[in-house]
Amino acid sequence: MTLRGGLFVLAAGLLGLEAQAQEFTPFRIPLYIFDTGSDDKPQYKVGIYLQVGSVTDGSQTPWRMYEFDTGGTGFLAFPYSATENTPGDYTNTYSSGNVLISNLSNTTVTFEVTDGGAPVSLQADIGLISSASNPSHPDKSINNWTERLPNEAPIEKYFYGDFGMGLGSNAPAPGTTNPVSLFALLPQFGNTSNAGFVIHLGDAPSPDAGKGLIGQGWVQVGLDPNQQDASHWESTAQMVPPSGQTFPNSGQKAYAEILSIGTAMVSTSPGDDAPLTFSDSGIIYDSGTPNIEIHTVGQDAGDAAEVSAALAEALANGGSFSLTGQPYAGSGDSTILDVPVGTVPGVNEIDLSTQNPANSPGLYVNTGIAVYFGRDVVYNLQDGFVGFNTVPEPGCIALFGAGIAIGALHLLRRNSRSRKEKAA
Repeated sequence: MTLRGGLFVLAAGLLGLEAQAQEFTPFRIPLYIFDTGSDDKPQYKVGIYLQVGSVTDGSQTPWRMYEFDTGGTGFLAFPYSATENTPGDYTNTYSSGNVLISNLSNTTVTFEVTDGGAPVSLQADIGLISSASNPSHPDKSINNWTERLPNEAPIEKYFYGDFGMGLGSNAPAPGTTNPVSLFALLPQFGNTSNAGFVIHLGDAPSPDAGKGLIGQGWVQVGLDPNQQDASHWESTAQMVPPSGQTFPNSGQKAYAEILSIGTAMVSTSPGDDAPLTFSDSGIIYDSGTPNIEIHTVGQDAGDAAEVSAALAEALANGGSFSLTGQPYAGSGDSTILDVPVGTVPGVNEIDLSTQNPANSPGLYVNTGIAVYFGRDVVYNLQDGFVGFNTVPEPGCIALFGAGIAIGALHLLRRNSRSRKEKAA
């Protein structure tokens, strides 16, 4: 983890036409895997360690851990201290039940770079949280955020906000004056000739890996020539057409929260010749959701009992769940998920929901974090596809050395301790 060194600032003015004509060199940012669950039930989350210019204690800008959430939209960060609990410009409601309300802040966000590289910064619009709660889960730490700040993280006890990586935009609340839409930050790097990123988490953690920080992965910003080619990936799924919006700074294409359309299938036993099938299912790729989720909403709301019964039968009889997307450019394999229905959190546990935070007209599948374990996942914004490659060797979590883990955890604790000493 590199917190010192030179600072490469990519201000908006440097990413105009002149910058777009230049070659963009991909770089990697560390990601951190946490188990935030109970002793008997793991719940995996991904973090990204950042400095946020508008989050300051007056004398320094602290490094803080934020949830890396491919299902969220826009970056929402808690301030250093709790001074407000008011309505704001943006409201994000998440499938977890968390509700974050924030106000527009244009600020510098600084990222770590792997392998000792100098930190990289971006000037961007984010939301500074003014209110946070989870009405459906009153015992969650987020409901006590005013008491927890600045020394304790309000979200899952590890995160100081939601680093939304969804490829749509978060529009301002009606009646607000002058705010702009919020977008994911990483697609704002680079230019339209190199538009995309790769997420690598490695293999699923061992159930006995412990709690808290248990592993490390990375996200690569920008694609090398091979990664830009769809044939480099074992399977690919087409993205829905671009929304017509573009990301600030880079001009890359923006899309929507439901990023693909495909077919969801529950086979109640091996060799099932009449599986429960849903064509034209919406698909959300979401590292922030602990398990695979099938949302029966809108015109498919009445299917909840049928899906529930099929999943129960599949669990009892060794059945499976598969999800395929619309093939990209005629490619043969568009598999997104293909797992036995089971009870392993983050791998093959499948939940059923009638909630509709995506405002979908019909049934959709949230892949949860399961889609990222064991595979590298590419998002090619220029050509409009998501691609998947099996991790060829034991993943980064299995190889994550104890010394590195202890060092990273020590750094988090040291950062928290310094804040407590300053507040004392």
